[in-house]
Amino acid sequence: MGSTVEVLLAAAAQLLARNHLWGKSPAVPEPKAAVVAADCASLSSSPSPTYPVITHQHRGNKDMADQELPSDIETWRTTARRYDIDTDSVHSYRLPSASNASMHQFLLLRAYWPHLLTDKAFNTAYKAGQWIRQEFIERATKELNDDRNTSWKTYLESFGRDFQSLDYQGTYALARYYQHLCTQNKDHANKSSRPKVYFTPRQTRSMARAAAAETSPSARPKEPHTPPQNDLGSLLGGVTNTMGDLLLGANKDDPFSTPLSFMASPSDDADDEEVCKAIEDEQIVNTALVSFLNALTLHSSAEGEWSLYRMPFVVRSADRSKVFEARVDGVFRNSSSGTGAIIEVKPMPRHHKVTIKKIRMQETAQMAAWIAAEPPKTATMPRSQQQLKLGSGSKSKKAAVKPKVHRRLLVSQDRHQIFLIVATFDDEYVHYISGDDDNAQSFLVMQEYGPYDVGKREHMDVLGGIMLAISMQGGIE
Repeated sequence: MGSTVEVLLAAAAQLLARNHLWGKSPAVPEPKAAVVAADCASLSSSPSPTYPVITHQHRGNKDMADQELPSDIETWRTTARRYDIDTDSVHSYRLPSASNASMHQFLLLRAYWPHLLTDKAFNTAYKAGQWIRQEFIERATKELNDDRNTSWKTYLESFGRDFQSLDYQGTYALARYYQHLCTQNKDHANKSSRPKVYFTPRQTRSMARAAAAETSPSARPKEPHTPPQNDLGSLLGGVTNTMGDLLLGANKDDPFSTPLSFMASPSDDADDEEVCKAIEDEQIVNTALVSFLNALTLHSSAEGEWSLYRMPFVVRSADRSKVFEARVDGVFRNSSSGTGAIIEVKPMPRHHKVTIKKIRMQETAQMAAWIAAEPPKTATMPRSQQQLKLGSGSKSKKAAVKPKVHRRLLVSQDRHQIFLIVATFDDEYVHYISGDDDNAQSFLVMQEYGPYDVGKREHMDVLGGIMLAISMQGGIE
């Protein structure tokens, strides 16, 4: 083992020294593929497709900060044409390694955010049975209003009173405590937050061949060269990185594995007081939300449980190569059908010009990744496969199954405000983000409702009924 490491170190040192001393720039690593969560690209439906690598020159970052996210399909198309990616796929696109690519990543997910609707709009649709069946609405209302449910009544009565002198809270004690902490957090909007969407390096065959050629015996310099003293630091750094790539890469067969290079070292954040405080505040918000949802469902007939598990969702191409990974802050685990809802939290206010776009981009990626990793069980096959199965006649074409519409829920708490995001998509979008059909022209619609303020009794009274009904149903539909 020792001799193998020595050989690798010597080869890496010679290669890097040759690059530095002969005036050659070190090989630029391939840009990392966006790990943005789901909704992205449809790929060829053939069993073993070959994906073309499309690299675009970035047009500059000057307009990135001011560019709002699309609110409808036409705005998406206009913006995508502006960035010259309107015909690209998240599975084939390669971004310049030095560019800020957040808007590119978002656009490749093929999603848009209509204008915010109020909590009252959600309440009206909810009562009309738009996403939740009437039977579950009635059951949730009955359980919360039951005379034996004294904890819920005590919880509601605690609002507007001195928190230090509250009566015994029972089941909701922990939730009420952390909700109170959320209302006390008055920090500014530019607070940091831990990353939850991760890029995945993807190497093309041509790059692999080039790398192999560079490390072959014939490519080594015939006469050893001693590099100047000022090059030793960069040389050793390069060797360290090379060994990291060789020994510490992710297991490509493990969907929960990520390369060590994407994990922060202990020294990265441990000394940063601001980052540590932001993580603590985010954990407070997360605990407040999940504790509230747990208290609602603890003694009910819910179809699952709410968990703090930071579940990873991985988007893969049709050839099973990893495109990106997104982690969420919690999930509702449906006892019969997998994940019923996902949770995302932030320690800062949502609707601030500094934060809103970044938050929505991340939530889009998380939703898209969830769809790709756990597609609806009732999704139909891609339209192209339907035609092959049915035949090419005109009557057969009319017989193709119409794409089904699906809905999923993302519960987001940003400091003291809770938002319900209803994601609507159809089978064509599922095929696109899963890499099964790159001709699909469907979109992911992220409709946001809220806010529900954790410090207001009337808000939490209504939200409690909504979330209990959703938990009983196992998600939205």
